[in-house]
Amino acid sequence: MRTIKKGDTGNDVKECQRDLTLHGYDCTADGIFGPNTEKLVKAFQKTSGLISDGIVGKNTWAALQAPPQEEQPRELDWANFVPLLGPAMSATYSLSGAEMPKFPPGVTFLSNKYLGKNKTNCSMFTAYLLGNGFGGPFTIDQWSEWQVAKGSSQSNYDNYGPGVVGDWGVGTLMPKNSIPKDGVYLIQTFSSWPKGHSWIVLDYDESTGKILTLESNTGGSGLNGVGFADLGPIRSTNAHNWKQRVNTTWSKRVSGASQVYMARLDIDHKSVLDWISSQ
Repeated sequence: MRTIKKGDTGNDVKECQRDLTLHGYDCTADGIFGPNTEKLVKAFQKTSGLISDGIVGKNTWAALQAPPQEEQPRELDWANFVPLLGPAMSATYSLSGAEMPKFPPGVTFLSNKYLGKNKTNCSMFTAYLLGNGFGGPFTIDQWSEWQVAKGSSQSNYDNYGPGVVGDWGVGTLMPKNSIPKDGVYLIQTFSSWPKGHSWIVLDYDESTGKILTLESNTGGSGLNGVGFADLGPIRSTNAHNWKQRVNTTWSKRVSGASQVYMARLDIDHKSVLDWISSQ
């Protein structure tokens, strides 16, 4: 097989795309090595212990053509993330000048003025929690995607934060019109680009469509910091009986969104439910 990379076309590109799908990286076999194929190749290379350069050479072809290994459970316990909540829970919401208590792995490109516990916003909070919980590491391009710092025409992922966790191999990108059922989800919504919101769904009540979210939001949401929508900041409320107290449903929450991106995170949902019941 010849070495192929972004910009190449042909039957060998189709074969690469089919092999990616067999290994769990769903890829349209159109014979065009475009940005999405390159992204999936990089993710496959990373999880296979190869150099993640997006170029399919001898070693990558060998890994692609090997029989797919049976998927092993890889979900993290929520206990890995809970200690990160404490340092963040006293922050108030600030769209500009937001901080995080600790930089995630890979974030060596930010000034120390972004370190702190006083102010936060939606994308900084989710990047802090999931970046440190999963261990990233962030590249500068991934950070720019997560923070929606590029123009929409310059986006490499077209899924923003959810696309990054997919690139890390710790989340599964969900099809359009999915609902956040039986799992923990990172959501990125836009009303009109770039006006958007990065948030996490911890639980979904199938009988009512209600959702329990963990997010950083403004005073109009009842949070003005980090907490559960409809319930209040995690520093001053609890969530064990959230289904009786929360009014927001998934359909209502996303009804005004022009774009919804979501990834099911590799976090053990039972461990999250146990934590919620203890709140």
